[in-house]
Amino acid sequence: MRTQSKSIINFLAIFALLLCKPAVADDEREDLPRQVLNPPVSVKYAQGLLVDEVASGCDWRDTLLQSLRKNADEDLFVKSGVAPESKPFSLAIEIVGLQLTGPLTGKREYLVTARADVSDGGFLVATNDFHRDASFRVSDQACPTLRKIANSIGDKIAGWAESSRFQRCSGACAGIHPDEPIVTGDTLLVAHEASVDAELTKECRWDEYVLKGIVSRFNETEFPPRAGVQVRKLDIEAYAGRKLVLRIENSHVISGGIFTGPKWLSMSGELIDHGFVVGSFSTRKTLGVGSLSSCKTLRSLGDDMSERIADWLRMPALDSKL
Repeated sequence: MRTQSKSIINFLAIFALLLCKPAVADDEREDLPRQVLNPPVSVKYAQGLLVDEVASGCDWRDTLLQSLRKNADEDLFVKSGVAPESKPFSLAIEIVGLQLTGPLTGKREYLVTARADVSDGGFLVATNDFHRDASFRVSDQACPTLRKIANSIGDKIAGWAESSRFQRCSGACAGIHPDEPIVTGDTLLVAHEASVDAELTKECRWDEYVLKGIVSRFNETEFPPRAGVQVRKLDIEAYAGRKLVLRIENSHVISGGIFTGPKWLSMSGELIDHGFVVGSFSTRKTLGVGSLSSCKTLRSLGDDMSERIADWLRMPALDSKL
């Protein structure tokens, strides 16, 4: 009895150590030098953008830069006089949207879109648009509202830059093409044929259902993307342009609801831009019981998958777990 108690205590001690072991960051696990960026020295207006008199005369773009510096990790940007461990990327910020709406009396609103571009050796490797709006009364000054927006956008850009793992552009790399449509095939690839009921997915038109869900969730939003997803009938692996490659990794979907136990499906995918891997993901969804109908279960899984993938496409990153 004493030996058994001692074994249980040893087991609990080992288990507690495992729980307390700190997580290893991606950069540490892969032994990669920390990414650093050359910070922007100014925030420009996009060519041809209409800028109202208040915004033109306000120092709100300086506030955005100050917010970026304030909210970024101290090691994110190159320090003056200190040689970085690795070649730095370059960060540029541009105001591509500036709208002032509302009546001349009462309450008005500014809607701002700032674009952050990261380049490597002059080639674009990452880009993201950041939106923010805020309202003010005509009787108040508009400049504080613009500064409020700038503070928020600076914080968002800092968070994005810190959490992203930017890819080097070397060899035949020509950078990314964010204004080119993202093409995906009209059928999903299958990693393991034995794990997918091909007849069932065909009967339920599941590939079509998932792809339509991705297109609608990504393309039809309050802030549409610079270029949307297009479904085309082609060999997606052979396609050389900007593409989204999607695979079913594993699945267990059968009818019967509670009587046939849990149902699950796992997928993976890559966003590839002319050979340059912009991002990759893997995801798994499990349903406790599912529906009595296999097609309804598949559609339920498809709704979840298409929403996750569309969200990921807005800020793609490498090795994402959705």
